[in-house]
Amino acid sequence: MRFPSRCAHCTRVNSKSWIWYRRCSSSKVNGSSKFVWRKLVMPEASTVKRANAARRAGKSPSTQAGEYVRETIRHVRQGVHGARSTKQIIAIGLSKARRAGVRLPPPAAGTVSRQTRRQAERELRDARSHKTARPSAKRSRATLRALRREDHSAATSSALSRQAHRSAMKRRS
Repeated sequence: MRFPSRCAHCTRVNSKSWIWYRRCSSSKVNGSSKFVWRKLVMPEASTVKRANAARRAGKSPSTQAGEYVRETIRHVRQGVHGARSTKQIIAIGLSKARRAGVRLPPPAAGTVSRQTRRQAERELRDARSHKTARPSAKRSRATLRALRREDHSAATSSALSRQAHRSAMKRRS
C-alpha cells in the first residue's frame, strides 16, 4: 500500500490525515543537503511517464487520460481518498489528465452542466499556457478532506463493471 519509491525508507504516511510524503534531499540548507519530507504532488511520475509513452505511440487522448483514471482508482482502493461514485472517480482522473496537459476535449454541450464544461475548458487552457500559479492550499485541503470522508466502494470491480455496462448501453441507444 505504498507509492512507488526508490527504497523502503523514501516514503511515509501521516496516519492521522493519510497524506503521503516522500523523502527529498534536493533542498540545500546552509550549503549542506538536508533530508526534508515533502508532500507528494499528484499525479505520480510513473503515471505521467505512461501517459507520455502513450502520446508518443500515437494513442488517442482518451487512452492517455485512462492512465490518470487508473491512478485515481488505485488511490481510492488504497485508501488515499474515497469517492461518492464511479463517475466521480472517472471525472477526477479526467480532470488530472487535462491539468497534466493531455489534449482531452471538454465534454459535449448538453451532456454535463455548463459549470463542468467551463471547468474542463479552463483546465485545458491553463495546461497549454503552462500556468504556474499555485492552487489555493485551503481549497485543496478542503477538497481532500471531503474526499477522505467518502466511501471506497466506488472503486470495486463490480462498481466499475456496472459503470462500464451503463456507459456501453448509453452508446448503443
